[in-house]
Amino acid sequence: RGDLSATWGVIGTATIDRLSRDVPRPLGTWSKMAPRIVVDGAWLRAMFGSAGLATWAVGAVLGACAAFIGTDSPLTPSFGFILALMLLGILDAAAGAVGWLVVVAIGLLTGDAIGWHEFLTLLGLGLLFSSVSLLAHVIRPLRRYVAGNSFERWERILDYVIMPVFVAFAAGSMLKALNGLSGLELISAGQVSTTRWFVGFGILGRLAVEDLAAHLYPQRMTMVQPGKLTSPGRAVTSVATATSAILLLLLLQPFFGLNAITIGAVLLTALPKVLKMWEDDFPNSTALNKWTPRGHLQFFVLLVLGAYLAATLIGPGASPERMRAALIPMLLPSTAFAVIEVFGRSGGTWPNVALKRGLGVVTWTIAVGIVTGTLILFR
Repeated sequence: RGDLSATWGVIGTATIDRLSRDVPRPLGTWSKMAPRIVVDGAWLRAMFGSAGLATWAVGAVLGACAAFIGTDSPLTPSFGFILALMLLGILDAAAGAVGWLVVVAIGLLTGDAIGWHEFLTLLGLGLLFSSVSLLAHVIRPLRRYVAGNSFERWERILDYVIMPVFVAFAAGSMLKALNGLSGLELISAGQVSTTRWFVGFGILGRLAVEDLAAHLYPQRMTMVQPGKLTSPGRAVTSVATATSAILLLLLLQPFFGLNAITIGAVLLTALPKVLKMWEDDFPNSTALNKWTPRGHLQFFVLLVLGAYLAATLIGPGASPERMRAALIPMLLPSTAFAVIEVFGRSGGTWPNVALKRGLGVVTWTIAVGIVTGTLILFR
């Protein structure tokens, strides 16, 4: 019914459809993140045609308002505008990115974006405004086409149940990090809690509109998306890996200092990315793929290991020295899983779906308890 409606019959729709299909592919040869940001709002263009780009205009207006209203500096927006741009970015990552670019431009023009902490603050704001929906997609698919069988319906239900909780708490942690990046007390504990609730419901809303677009506008969804995103070559991937390593070092520096530990942590996180560039040259083990936890189970295992390591290595009321010493050990489990996935890429399947679902419910319940702080496994 949506494909036959007039909701997308706006001037310029054919041109925007073509750009939506064609632009992300060449972008993918230079960046992994840029094409995903562009494609993120495809549901809007499917439903409303060229009018779906109105969110980009909203992002620009919000960015301009955030830079001037209720703040002494464009780089320290009020909480209300930060939250508004985060929610806009959940609906359309590109709209959040537009808002961030406006803040950056105003900060440069006014001379406010000239210091080290200012640069780090801009990085933090960029992640908040444009990466929350991308993070959600890493946890579970935001965009899933359900054909109607029971397995696909069950998986979609799990998207609604699993994704909002974990994305909400991750977004709260990202917001809280602004204090360390800026060197100011920009965010309070109450604002972090409020953000979690808004982001959780925002993700639910995004899932709902994605399903609406998929069921009512199936042909339109095909028309506004590229068939498959292009992956960068090794040369570009090498530059991107080095750049992300440098950015990670910059983000870690305010919290842990610039020392051998932070440099080692950055190299540790870069190792799987380097190996992945040559993964086709490595042998693949189907047994390793089958028996290594993936997806939600891997997240659960890492969560439990993280809780254990935090309790053992850091403990309550930990000193900065203990936090710094625990950084590399805390990163080892996730790095190990990422390296194992290079050598166990495919081929392993679990035939017992009922057992998988039952264990999934148990692990999700425990994981929610750990993330929300209602369940403390180790003291």
